[in-house]
Amino acid sequence: MADEAVLVVDFGTSGSAGVLVAGDRTQPLREPSSGLFVWPSSVLADGEELLVGTLPDRKRLIRPGDYQNEIKRLLGRSDVTIGGRTLSPADLFGAVLRAFRDEAQRIHGRPIEQLLLTVPAAYHPGDPRRELMIGVAQGLGFGTVELLYEPVAAAGSAPAGEAFAPGDLVLVYDFGGGTFDAALVRVGADGHDVLRHAALDHLGGLDLDEVVYQHLAGLGGDELTRLLAATDRLGGKARIELAERARRMKEQLSDVSVAEDILGLLDLELRLDRDTFDKLAEPLVAQTVECCERLVAGDQPAWVLMVGGSSRVPLVASMMAARFGRVRASRDPELAVVTGAAAWAARGVSRVCPPQPQGPEEKPLRWAIPQGLGTLTRWLRSEGESYRPGDALAQVRLADGPVYQLTADEPGVVLTRHAEPGDLVAAGDWLVTVAPTFRPWETTVGSGVEVWSAADYVVVAGDGMLRGLAPSVGTQRWIRPVGGERSDCTRAGDVAVVCEPGGLRGIALTTGQDRWFQPYARKAGRLMPEPVFRDDNDIFRIDPATGEEIWRRSFTEAPRFQARVPASGTFVVTEQHQVHMVDLETGEVTGTWTGPRTYRELWNVQVIGSIVYGRFGYKRNVALNGRTGWPVWVRREATALTFSAYTVYPRHYVLAGVNPATGDVWQYYRSNSYQSVVRISDDAENVYLREGNELIAVNIADGRPRWRRAMPGNRPDGTATAVWLWPRGLDDLLAIDRATGQVAWVSAHRLVQELPGGVLATSSGHLEWLDPLTGAVHWSVEMTGETVKLLYHDDETIAVGADSGVFLMEAGTGAIRHRLPAGEHAYYAGRAGDAELVHIDSTLYAVAGSSSRSTAT
Repeated sequence: MADEAVLVVDFGTSGSAGVLVAGDRTQPLREPSSGLFVWPSSVLADGEELLVGTLPDRKRLIRPGDYQNEIKRLLGRSDVTIGGRTLSPADLFGAVLRAFRDEAQRIHGRPIEQLLLTVPAAYHPGDPRRELMIGVAQGLGFGTVELLYEPVAAAGSAPAGEAFAPGDLVLVYDFGGGTFDAALVRVGADGHDVLRHAALDHLGGLDLDEVVYQHLAGLGGDELTRLLAATDRLGGKARIELAERARRMKEQLSDVSVAEDILGLLDLELRLDRDTFDKLAEPLVAQTVECCERLVAGDQPAWVLMVGGSSRVPLVASMMAARFGRVRASRDPELAVVTGAAAWAARGVSRVCPPQPQGPEEKPLRWAIPQGLGTLTRWLRSEGESYRPGDALAQVRLADGPVYQLTADEPGVVLTRHAEPGDLVAAGDWLVTVAPTFRPWETTVGSGVEVWSAADYVVVAGDGMLRGLAPSVGTQRWIRPVGGERSDCTRAGDVAVVCEPGGLRGIALTTGQDRWFQPYARKAGRLMPEPVFRDDNDIFRIDPATGEEIWRRSFTEAPRFQARVPASGTFVVTEQHQVHMVDLETGEVTGTWTGPRTYRELWNVQVIGSIVYGRFGYKRNVALNGRTGWPVWVRREATALTFSAYTVYPRHYVLAGVNPATGDVWQYYRSNSYQSVVRISDDAENVYLREGNELIAVNIADGRPRWRRAMPGNRPDGTATAVWLWPRGLDDLLAIDRATGQVAWVSAHRLVQELPGGVLATSSGHLEWLDPLTGAVHWSVEMTGETVKLLYHDDETIAVGADSGVFLMEAGTGAIRHRLPAGEHAYYAGRAGDAELVHIDSTLYAVAGSSSRSTAT
């Protein structure tokens, strides 16, 4: 872009600005009729012509039916009628953009081919408003159209005073006329790195104007109320004039403590002081502060850069300073976005893509298509999917109708497909890039991220981004911003459901493309792990595949999720002192129990079968039917019960056996000492207690001790199926028979983890698998280091982390399949296709799984 002229346009809700960038010259564009750098984003229908800017604003009182403003908020919505003409939002946007194009070409002296448009951060990839703007620009003759997020552009503008220092972390706060955007930016010597960004698509300075408008309307008495409600021309003029007074008085309060104006139609004096305005505006400004808090996610910016016309409001700066500290204004807040974008456009020479060399294991596939030409009808293997020799990868239909299979001659995995169904393809075209079935890979993903995997995708979620990786090779397939917090995004099947301001968005985990978008009045928050969400006082369930609402249920106050009741097909939400059972499939409230009004919340909630147990206040334990909500029993008890066959009262040294069906306390075991009795485990017959240095087995049926045994140390390390595992010294393991309390076996081992069917322990530099009943060693592998930690296990794989590395082993034999570097934080991240994934510190490793060591599946 640096070698050719570029028109840069910041299309705003209330005002727009443009800059012409030609070589090393940057020239802001003045509106011809007014000389202003910020042109009103207004349109007036004048016959077949659409006037743009200040002139429409001057004529709107005379011709309100021919006038339209706030065009940006119309994008993606239905057509409007002005001046007797039905016009689409694209027509109105095109009129504004045409005005900037004509003025820029007049100054430049010849046509301009390149355009840079700034857009709100809420316009994510796949948002139809992006394509609308690009299409309109191309229709006006721009051959190259680029989009740049507004807060990213603003980060490149100059702050008032000294420039930011390289390395500074800057929070860009962009409060415009119709939207709010924010970005967290790391300042660099030659350019800035945008770490993440967020937006409130529904909030801007116009909303501040609206609260002032409503306040002023309430001051004018019945006469003004009737005039504003009138549908005739005079009523329209009154609404326009009062809106203009509201905007002007808001702007006055940036400089003075009391704003005054007059409403000419009624000769009504209007007065608004700053304290009153602050009270009106504070809830709206608070939403922007909360958006920034979510965005920074624990990071502390060195500075907050205030841009956008609405950032001039004194309340805005004071609230941001109170929360984040040092706040700096842009040199010109209204022009910060367009000037920053112009600087970005001038650096266009740095945005080039050199040829990418073919990887050492990458292979292009071409086919000799009969008749030399055909239409690709479908792909039979997705990117990242493996195949065997002879498998068909795609289908091609020839001109005379026959369909041919495009097959592979050796095993491999699809890396990249270079044609889409419906494309004409010729013999010898490079249609797909493949690689051998699997090769180990590693890639940096950062710490504190989640890894989601399935047969055909690996997705890394964190730092406000989703990144899709090819399972077999680890190359990045796609990347998507999803807001400031990982909690804003949840996985539902093969879709990531993103909670963002204004709605929910479904992103396909295989492609990173939008699957669907559902707008909501507020930001929808996740209520529970299933696709059930909360929208203010409503809860609703969606179909993750389509985004369609399956059901919606309203409550008086915001409900709080407590627990699922799988046996009843319901889940429990509480609302003040009411407990509701909600059917997961239909959203029907199947039952409600109203607790004492003196207590507002159910707590200590547990579910056993179809019964929901919990506690209201400090003296009532309840058991409710998980379907009907009817109380099975309500019991006044000074202690919160642990609802099983017993509970423990450490304060009184008492074990109380509780019948969960009736709530009756039916047996007691009292301690003979003054030491606390602590329950540590149970089985079908006994509850096991620690009293001082004694292990005691107490029969649940009668509350009497079955056996006592003095034990070394203070706690057990494990509870195998038939024995207790207890440390006796640092490297000595004692197994106690549960039935008799007798010593079953003693071994010189340190317990790592008790697993189904065996005990994992270390001894003399070896990791060993012990029989839990006899202590016999089934297998042993050398593993040095003081610390060994189990990361994962199933029937095929055991993964452990040790001082000497991370090991993936065969569960049956202990054979080490893979050894990876040691790390401070390591976890097993699942399987994806032929790969097993391990996340160690900031690196994700993929190694061949137990089922992929020979050929592809």
